[in-house]
Amino acid sequence: MRIGLGILLTGLLLASSLKKKSLSTSGRLAATFVGLGTFTNDNLMFTSTLLIFFISSSFWTKYGASIKKKIDADYVEGGQRNAAQVLCNGLIGTLISIYYQTQFDGMSPKDMTKEQNKLALLLMWANIGFYACCAADTWGSELGTLSQSWPVLITSFKSVPPGTNGGISKLGLMASFAGGAAVGLAADVFLITQYFAEYKSRALPRIPYNMVASFVGLAGSLIDSLLGAVLQASYLTKDHKVALNKTDDEDRLISGTPILTNNQVNVLASISTTILSGFISYFLFGLDKRHKALILQFNALFGTFPDFIARAPGRVNIIGEHIDYCGLPVFPMAIECDCLIAVKASDSDSMVKLHNVNNKKYESCEFEYSPSDVVEINTKEHKWSNYFKCGYKGAIEAIGNINPKGMLCLLDENIPPGAGLSSSSALVCCATLATMRANGKVLADEEIVKTAVASERYVGVNGGGIMAKQGAALFIEFQPRLQVVETLFPKTSPGICFIVADTMVVSDKAVTAPFCYNLRVVETRVGALILAKHLGVYDHPACRGADPLTYKGVMDTYFDVYGDFSKDEKNTVGLWIKKLKEMIEAIEDAFDQFPEGYTLEEMAGCLDMTPAQLKIKISADRFPVKAERFQLLKRARHVYNEALRVVRFRQVCDAFNKQSQTSDTSVLGQLGDLMNESQDSCRDLYDCSCPEIDELCSIARGEGSLGSRLTGAGWGGCTVHLILDNQISDFISAIKDKFYKKKYPNLTEDQLDQAIFATRPGSGAVIM
Repeated sequence: MRIGLGILLTGLLLASSLKKKSLSTSGRLAATFVGLGTFTNDNLMFTSTLLIFFISSSFWTKYGASIKKKIDADYVEGGQRNAAQVLCNGLIGTLISIYYQTQFDGMSPKDMTKEQNKLALLLMWANIGFYACCAADTWGSELGTLSQSWPVLITSFKSVPPGTNGGISKLGLMASFAGGAAVGLAADVFLITQYFAEYKSRALPRIPYNMVASFVGLAGSLIDSLLGAVLQASYLTKDHKVALNKTDDEDRLISGTPILTNNQVNVLASISTTILSGFISYFLFGLDKRHKALILQFNALFGTFPDFIARAPGRVNIIGEHIDYCGLPVFPMAIECDCLIAVKASDSDSMVKLHNVNNKKYESCEFEYSPSDVVEINTKEHKWSNYFKCGYKGAIEAIGNINPKGMLCLLDENIPPGAGLSSSSALVCCATLATMRANGKVLADEEIVKTAVASERYVGVNGGGIMAKQGAALFIEFQPRLQVVETLFPKTSPGICFIVADTMVVSDKAVTAPFCYNLRVVETRVGALILAKHLGVYDHPACRGADPLTYKGVMDTYFDVYGDFSKDEKNTVGLWIKKLKEMIEAIEDAFDQFPEGYTLEEMAGCLDMTPAQLKIKISADRFPVKAERFQLLKRARHVYNEALRVVRFRQVCDAFNKQSQTSDTSVLGQLGDLMNESQDSCRDLYDCSCPEIDELCSIARGEGSLGSRLTGAGWGGCTVHLILDNQISDFISAIKDKFYKKKYPNLTEDQLDQAIFATRPGSGAVIM
């Protein structure tokens, strides 16, 4: 339908040009590209800007032909435009339209995430700015030439003959203003007509594009005139006509320099307004209220503006819980909630002044670089500033800077703490990135991630780490080296969406670590040692030299020694599945001696160690734990089976994406089943769920969730749910009624909206 409409409109455009003789043969070929690249866009705003420009410019070019012929030596009978002229006044707009289609094909504003809406608006503004400039220049030059009074040169304000490059007149300026307004008005009409519901609900900003485009168009016309007056030559011929090129010795230069052609001037002017419009859009929409408020509060606090803002997003782990620190793959995606740190670097000293926008809840902090240990971190004090210090310490050690700069920092984080959305990891990562940038060095993404992962351990939390990329979830492997594979979710009709729902049960990893998070880490570390001994690879150099030894390290070493796989099978999903299945069988024999759990003495005995030696081996002094019995078998069952679910999740996505079908949603049931199995395992084998998580997941499944599970460390925090995107509103409403309003009746609507929200893959850590 849309392609047919695009072909029809392009055909009508070409037919009109033939009838009016407004395009040459080459011009018609170029117009075909421009038409098809624009009219096939399902956002009709792009169609409107091109149509109004083409129709009006064709009309005004022919208007007053008899007068123009008398004063313009380069005037072409019929006003035909060639390919160069068409592309100068259409190529950039067409490329913007094509790029818009690659990003948002078939999507309306209500279907887009916040980040997608920002990009969509930027492209729309850039397109309007481009055609506003083109229309303003055409209207101004074609009508300005007909002015009763002579124009003045924009650089000197001296009178020059009509048609002189850089000449401006009242009529020409008013025509330029009107030309831009016409483009903006067309955009207004088409946008409001097509997206009236979104416009009414303010999902689409209520911007009077006719006013914006009129000023942008006028600015573009003035830029064109300025370039024409300085870099483009105008000559007065012996018969008193204005020419762009000197063809006779008697032709006299009246303005400019013969550096640029008329087409080049047009292109530069239109590029300028395209960038200008994009910048305006970015300022209005790219920097949301939170970013602007952060900048203004920074200025009020420190009396200066920040050099940059570092950003690190929260993340939701779709599947693969508590296995990253075992070296096994996970499947996360970034969310829109994030941590922001506005920073101003100082050469005067190495003092770091750290403030939080929520200064009533989070006290400020100052510290100075120490040559001996970079910065002191008291892990017994559970302060938010410790996480910043972790990132700072890791960054300074990574870049090897012994004289770091001072930093003024203001932090704003909207990731719910203790909810399983990696609020602490985001803060550490953001602090790492900010410190590196302030000191003039930013490492590769993989190195930043490794640094941030290692840094968080300074605060007494032994964790893993993840990265993120806009528009895709990531299959991330940690051993033998960090590897990231972008994985697209199945594109079905209706599509999929993930709902993040907070149980409102807060779990502070640093506080509960000895009997929750760190205990699980220790159980997997000791389990890996015992499994290695059982499989006969304990004394292998790869295991002996590993610090720490993980379940992934044991698996890799075992198959390096005893595996019989062909080279073609290496690093394939099939190979992953073969290895994991064999490990799942092996752990049943490895831990059958104490199926109900091990004491510290029993674990040490299995490894021919004393309890004291084992404590040193697992760094119990740095990461203290509290437990009477260590559940090695249950944890190992979860770890290897969870890794298998992650691999199968990727396998299902990849297999579906190789097909051309989009209507079959049965594939989503397969993904949902894997998520449900993951939740059961987290509850029954890893003991990291809680009653609120179990209840919320049960309600969600009853309301149509295909898969529901905890995400993050667990013991509270958030859950993630896979649903069809046509269920979003009804699903969220049902969860609010059946869970939140019963358990937390005093929550406001704003608090409810923060507790449960829809999300799609977002972007990773950046400097803004």
